[in-house]
Amino acid sequence: MITAPNLVFLLFQSAHLLQFSTELHSLEKVDLRVYFTDLWSGSTIAGLLQQLHNVKFLTLNLELVEVLWNFKNGNCFIKIDK
Repeated sequence: MITAPNLVFLLFQSAHLLQFSTELHSLEKVDLRVYFTDLWSGSTIAGLLQQLHNVKFLTLNLELVEVLWNFKNGNCFIKIDK
């Protein structure tokens, strides 16, 4: 569990679940690199992203985007323009 109310940048690389103990209002940039995404559900990832709604810059690795893309049996909530 992360407790760092003044955190500005977060680089997270893991196969484990990330949880925040408080709102991170000062967070500006987040780089999430989640591996073994079969351990994470789409709803868990969506909940995590909701906690990061104040972030100015968010980077996700492809595995994480694929889980989000397949969330709710193929109903995607991320719009990707080609």
